[in-house]
Amino acid sequence: MSVKSDAATPKELSSPLAGTWKLIDGEYIDEKGDLMQYRDVKMTALKVMDDGKFWASGAGTYKIDKNRY
Repeated sequence: MSVKSDAATPKELSSPLAGTWKLIDGEYIDEKGDLMQYRDVKMTALKVMDDGKFWASGAGTYKIDKNRY
């Protein structure tokens, strides 16, 4: 799995893993047992880590309608 961090430098953080991470690439086994690539199914995700803990994520698609999503 490849990820990218938009975090500040490690000296400014409580943990070298703290920050927002974006899923770049990876793979998983689907319900049929087939190996799938995230990029092939257009899977994206953001994960937030702070104080050594994973505490939020976002994945999937969304639709914007005026001021609602």
